[in-house]
Amino acid sequence: MPEPVLAHAAGVEPAPTLGSAARKLSGLFEEAGLASPRLDARILVAEACGRGANATILDRDVAVSAEEAARIAAFAARRLAGEPVSRILGRREFWGLTFRISPDTLDPRPETELLVETVLEHVRGRRPPHSVSLPAISPRRDCILEKPYPQADTAGREDARTIRSLTPSPLGERVGVRGDSAEYAPLRILDLGTGSGCILGALLSELPQAQGIGLDRSEAALAVARDNLSLLGLQDRASFLCAHWMSAIAGGAFDVIVCNPPYIAPSEIRELAPEVRAYDPYLALDGGEDGLNAYRTIIPQAFAALRGGGLLVFEVGYRQAGDVLNLMKLFAPAPGFSEARILRDLGGVGRAVAAVRQS
Repeated sequence: MPEPVLAHAAGVEPAPTLGSAARKLSGLFEEAGLASPRLDARILVAEACGRGANATILDRDVAVSAEEAARIAAFAARRLAGEPVSRILGRREFWGLTFRISPDTLDPRPETELLVETVLEHVRGRRPPHSVSLPAISPRRDCILEKPYPQADTAGREDARTIRSLTPSPLGERVGVRGDSAEYAPLRILDLGTGSGCILGALLSELPQAQGIGLDRSEAALAVARDNLSLLGLQDRASFLCAHWMSAIAGGAFDVIVCNPPYIAPSEIRELAPEVRAYDPYLALDGGEDGLNAYRTIIPQAFAALRGGGLLVFEVGYRQAGDVLNLMKLFAPAPGFSEARILRDLGGVGRAVAAVRQS
């Protein structure tokens, strides 16, 4: 960044307060054409000063120290260079939960919450528009787990033979009796390309009877996901596996498979906003020549790994939903998927595709 801009960014002085520093940054960001200058300024000033998000309003007359002013200037320089606020903070809120992110993970987007909504609606027995339903599950506090998922070792890997040994467990199958009440097998979830672990973490936070595996080809991303699930107190129900898609998994063990794969063609990556193109990991964006390579690989693997009646949910790119539905017909072996649906956001844009594995 040119020196005059750096000097300008540092110009939150002299005699700054939280309020004046935020106003100064907001003006700089507005001049630079940033989309949300006031909000960005408030968040970064509060973060630099170790205060809550509303500090620039509630504590606007509190003085800013020299050390805090230096941090504000550094944050301002990074934002003016195009770095997203979430990357500067190193965290992102998703589904009302806070997830740490790193250069090895995607920055979770609000539209990805549609995948979480879809799974929850199905599991809880509802049937909203454009979705398919699964049998309802009644969470049991004293559930007996016949075959819990193995825990990841310190390197983030698991024994693939153990994963293969997991046996199908239909929703509602009885696996034990305690007193006069029947116990039920846990819901089994596989999150492909887990990244920060935001989808898996959101689902496990909502489904106390569920266990899940987060799978990613990046050990560094898995380290972030593992930390996030631990910080949420979900580590006992989450395991992690380093593999290329489902190459290390076989057998019909899962009730839900959810995936936000790379789906952008290389020719389109160049056209993405700088905040995405320059800061999200390229491998998490590149979907091959037509953006659909990952779906071609995953669909037959997911079919084999889902139990009968299990749910597969994909996030898809703009105008890809119909193509992915067609791939489900082409690449799933008999008996195939049924009740396929396109899930749309509030603007009517197809953001996800869901289907049920036929028995």
